[in-house]
Amino acid sequence: MNLKNLSLPFVPLARRIEPWPAGPPGHLDNSLLASLADEVFLAETSPVAHRMPPLVMVGETIKKHVSELSAQLTNLYFCLLRDGRVVSPPVAVINRHKDIFGDISVDWRHPRTNHKYRGWKFVRSPLHLSGKSLCLASTGAETFFHLLFDSLGRIWIAEKAGFRIQEFDHLIVQQDTPLLRRFLELFGVGSSRLVDLSKVRHVRCEKLFIGSYQSAMGHYHPGFLDWLRLRTRNRPSRGVDSAEKILFLSRAQAGCRRLLNEESIERAFPRGSTHRVSLEKHTLDEQLALFHHAAAVVAPHGGGLSHLAWARPGLPVLELFPDGFFNACYWELSSSVGAKYGCIAGKSAGSGIAATRDFTIFPKLVHDSFLRLVEGKLG
Repeated sequence: MNLKNLSLPFVPLARRIEPWPAGPPGHLDNSLLASLADEVFLAETSPVAHRMPPLVMVGETIKKHVSELSAQLTNLYFCLLRDGRVVSPPVAVINRHKDIFGDISVDWRHPRTNHKYRGWKFVRSPLHLSGKSLCLASTGAETFFHLLFDSLGRIWIAEKAGFRIQEFDHLIVQQDTPLLRRFLELFGVGSSRLVDLSKVRHVRCEKLFIGSYQSAMGHYHPGFLDWLRLRTRNRPSRGVDSAEKILFLSRAQAGCRRLLNEESIERAFPRGSTHRVSLEKHTLDEQLALFHHAAAVVAPHGGGLSHLAWARPGLPVLELFPDGFFNACYWELSSSVGAKYGCIAGKSAGSGIAATRDFTIFPKLVHDSFLRLVEGKLG
């Protein structure tokens, strides 16, 4: 490691604190939060947990991973830290007393000896930011899912607290991307305010404004989903090839969890009924239009399914998993927007952890499962 321009480590000396310890639904004790922050502008209890609808699925490899799930939303807060810091990777938010906000610094919750970044002992000297800085950074927010639900959710929380995004001098982000810039453009903010943590790594702010997550990871606050749809409704309309077709999301260019027989699966459907697409080749407006106009969605598990936030009620969604792995996040998102969700598992190829392995699924199984989902007979 090049030690030039590096300061002595302050991060390992910090205490990890959860501003709001876990409590029953509706429970709120913000005395600790008030002691960590200089000013608290929003402190709101979470809605009562709601149970998920029945999951329609095929294959024992999925069923054994699923129990009855309920979604407990987190409490919301928005506050000010004077002389606050943000470092990355992984993202940590720290007050001037060297307390790490554990709930929004998720990778720092665990003992450092158990963390994959445990050998990282130095951080760069900070970039000093004057004025008002809003932290949108979150570990993983370079991906679409975490950008959408972890980073943009902070803008919603800031607005709930009575702030406008335009009044902040700096927006601290995990990574400056075209998708992020387009979202901010839709929100009426230019990219000149962005501070990219993937390049800066360490910022020290005169006034650092931070917000909680809009909900626990993999869960969705209904207020945020309504806000997101409202704030993006005036985007330019685009003509798309998926109108009234089954939108088949490809992961051929992904680094993991690729569906190795995509072409065979697509051929199992009537010719002309599907539109296979790699979302990374399209602009944000085109991506949203693809989902808006699709007749149905078939896709391997991946961030592209985050676009279900804009799905119409009743949209059939069939999610594909490698065997031995299941993640309920898009089941819950589909439930939140009223989409008709089902999932099936295939056969993993190669070694490694189940969540990242490439896989195949029999084309006829995908086709028949999709028909049963549409007819309400998958289960």
